Amino acid sequence: MHGGPLSYRHYTARRGAFCRHRGALAGRLYSLAMLFLLAAVLVAVDQLTKAWSKQTFAPGESMPLALGFNFTYVENTGAAFGLFRGVSFELFGYQVDGVVLLGLLSALVSLALVIYMLGRGRQLPLLGRLALAFILAGAVGNLIDRFAHRYVIDFIHFQVGWFDFPVFNVADICVVVGAIMLFIWGFLPEGKPQKEPAPNPSRFD
Repeated sequence: MHGGPLSYRHYTARRGAFCRHRGALAGRLYSLAMLFLLAAVLVAVDQLTKAWSKQTFAPGESMPLALGFNFTYVENTGAAFGLFRGVSFELFGYQVDGVVLLGLLSALVSLALVIYMLGRGRQLPLLGRLALAFILAGAVGNLIDRFAHRYVIDFIHFQVGWFDFPVFNVADICVVVGAIMLFIWGFLPEGKPQKEPAPNPSRFD
């Protein structure tokens, strides 16, 4: 055989490098798939709990729990925790209310997160990827409400004495948890995405 043992060793080295590269790529794709699966599960939990509250309570109805928590059913036409409720303006002849505006903003945020996770998500540490998955789930959960009902269903209420926190839902919790993760990640040594080494074409020639 031409080249003898040296050529064979060169061939096996190239094949091993290719297999390692393919295995690493498969691992990154699996990691991304698990993140999107996590986001989908969180969206499902959000939608199921909202459907339960809608079927169980009338608007404004409340049921006390413990430690200041209540189930209070609210149909919220604003953003998280009731922000931007009642916003309305005309744009190019079309009447845009807070529900439409926030629905479009949620759609843009969701699309941007998906694109970023597909493009650079594999470069992030686990905490950063989890943070993006939680924020994506929160954005999609409330996005579904705005286009399906033209309002967001809130039902978790915390009130102790004079302190009365705005009613919220599981999607809002996901956004807050994701934001906290991003805040913590920013202070970690690996807080910045790591650049992947450029592939060496000679390894696969």
